[in-house]
Amino acid sequence: TVTGDVGMLANHVPTIAQMRPGLVVVNTEESDAGEKYFVPGGFAIMSKDSNLSLTVSEAFPLEDIDENSVNDSLNDLKSQINGETDETKKAELQIGIDVYEAMQYCLTQK
Repeated sequence: TVTGDVGMLANHVPTIAQMRPGLVVVNTEESDAGEKYFVPGGFAIMSKDSNLSLTVSEAFPLEDIDENSVNDSLNDLKSQINGETDETKKAELQIGIDVYEAMQYCLTQK
């Protein structure tokens, strides 16, 4: 979440939390290691009956993400932001940089 890493299990206190770009691990009875996804953000909602819902625009299995493409895109955004003078465009580029840096970190967690 934007306030820190969170693990939610059954009987967790009801919560609504804004998610930052990062890793989501879904543990199931069938999977010892958990299924790992990159999400660019969203909301996590834990209901009082221990149901967790994630509302995200996209979720990418880590194995589907090409590390070279991530690195190339990140480098491209960093080169664009250096010469940018428009503050709005700079903010948009920084959001992209933050997302790709989070994606880069998640790829080290495979």
